[in-house]
Amino acid sequence: MSKIRVINSLETHQYEQEGETDLINQKTYSLPKINQAKQKCAVLSIVTNNSLVKNRLKFHCHFEEHKKKVEMKRKKLIQNLKKKYDISVDGFNDDVINEMIRRVEVIEKASLEKEKRNSEKTLRIVTKLLDEQKSKYRARKLSTSQWRRKSKSILLSTSTTFQGYPDEQIIRQEPGVNVREETEKTSEGQNNKTPVKIIRWTPTEKRSKSQFRNQGLPETVCSGNELPLETELSSFPRRSPRNLRSVPLEKGLECTPQRIVFEDYRRDQTYFQILRITNIALQTIHCRYLGIVVQNKQGHTGRFPIGVAVRDSVKLSPGLSCSTKIRLRSSDETKMLECFIVFETRRLAKPLENYFFFIPVACLPARAIVNLSPLKIRFPSLSWCTATGPSGSKLLQRILRIENTGGKECCCKIVKKILDVYSEEEDSMEEEGERSTPTVSNIDITRQPSQSSSTGNNWVGEGESSEQIYLLGWKEITQLIDDIFSELVDNVFATFRFTEKYHILIPPHSVKRIGITFIPEYKGFHQEMHSIQFENCDDLPEETIELTGNIKKLCLTAEPQVLDLKTCVINSEVCAGTFRVFNNGKGPTSVRVRLPRALQEHASLHPRRTIIQSYSNCEFSVRIYPR
Repeated sequence: MSKIRVINSLETHQYEQEGETDLINQKTYSLPKINQAKQKCAVLSIVTNNSLVKNRLKFHCHFEEHKKKVEMKRKKLIQNLKKKYDISVDGFNDDVINEMIRRVEVIEKASLEKEKRNSEKTLRIVTKLLDEQKSKYRARKLSTSQWRRKSKSILLSTSTTFQGYPDEQIIRQEPGVNVREETEKTSEGQNNKTPVKIIRWTPTEKRSKSQFRNQGLPETVCSGNELPLETELSSFPRRSPRNLRSVPLEKGLECTPQRIVFEDYRRDQTYFQILRITNIALQTIHCRYLGIVVQNKQGHTGRFPIGVAVRDSVKLSPGLSCSTKIRLRSSDETKMLECFIVFETRRLAKPLENYFFFIPVACLPARAIVNLSPLKIRFPSLSWCTATGPSGSKLLQRILRIENTGGKECCCKIVKKILDVYSEEEDSMEEEGERSTPTVSNIDITRQPSQSSSTGNNWVGEGESSEQIYLLGWKEITQLIDDIFSELVDNVFATFRFTEKYHILIPPHSVKRIGITFIPEYKGFHQEMHSIQFENCDDLPEETIELTGNIKKLCLTAEPQVLDLKTCVINSEVCAGTFRVFNNGKGPTSVRVRLPRALQEHASLHPRRTIIQSYSNCEFSVRIYPR
């Protein structure tokens, strides 16, 4: 064994604490002992006679740096004991602390070995995938002569360095592959194993060109200098590894989006949707378009107004996808349609399997969504004079707001509802009439032969069939007449008048405002119910709005109601008369009296305006001056 000299000029008390005095005092050591000393204290250095001074300086520098590194590493290990394992080293001597650190390192080493095995399994799966799928890609770039020359050296595995294990590596042997290790010789002529092991591949069987062309070439081909597997992987277009997994054939295809939905489609309009089908399995799948299956509520199949722009046959390699355009053109927008696009999938590799791949498609027709506000419209209570005056026309106006938030145009009309209010006497009379006579009666009418007929032919003789006429009862006839008259005189004599009432068009996503005016016919309370019926939207229910208004009755009375001033002679005596106005209400009322235009030049009135308190009266005098 080779002998070396050790410098012992350093202070020996630093090593006595670590129990290395026996190594320092000796002059020569064998090579294994020196290696052990390096691993323990790392304070020895091999020097030669020619470079004694230089190596001594290097030794001092390296010793200080290594001392700092050892202290930092020791502090980190102690902190790791406290944080990760909740172990406190306070109060223990160095021997106990070193034993704790050693046991923790053993535990971490076991966990690293487990991670190494998992990474080895992952690397084996990726290598197998590349060997199967990327061979054709590499074969296009290499000619036959290059392949014969370069196929002798193929890198099947590489050294994988893990944290804490710099000298360990993974060795795999595939079936049909001969493996041998290579070593490198040092400059001194000794054989020293390198940390990287290169595995040579030797084909056990001769293959023809057709076999290489069908089965594919191996993945990595190196000439002279072998490259690690990570470098070879980076030179190829990568596929996402999360999408590639070992799945059965019926789950090997993935559709994006998973469900096609056409929302708010209208009649005679075309809609498109792009569909992407991806192969997430590890094998090549042959996909063939079959057709469309429609399933309605009854469960029967039928025709569907949809088109699919796709090739009849598509071969999808693992990780690849194809795009398809779906076209919808429907002539019926009232029904919800559902169907399935069917593809037949077949695995090219053995064993051959056939399955069907379904893509659901749904069509939601555009619908009108109508909101009415307000549903109850109340007009303020006004007196008859205020309601019929110019100021009352503004107070007795309201607006009905109809909003369509859907995607379809709707048409509606406003129809007045007749409130059926009957007294008890009328109900009893109706019941007696129904008992005596039916509402619908069949009367046989026979046409008698005319004696003055020139032709002499009888239309209906004895025993021949007679005609039947169906007569409606009085209740149905009155209802029909009321409906006809209500539509005719609705806008002429209506108490509540609408600016628009029939064929009201509301476009999609718009608002329609309809004005309502209250025109009272008499004094008192008015109430009407109107229904809004939709003509082209059968799915929309009928809405009802309530209109109410009140006209106050006057609480003033005049006595006498007729004032007779007798006969007046021109340029004679003055005729005068008086009348009183009584307030029967609970509050004071302002009263104003006006004369007609014919008497304004010949008569005078006093007072013309006054306030009458509740339950009191006021006297007005009228004088006429004949001229």
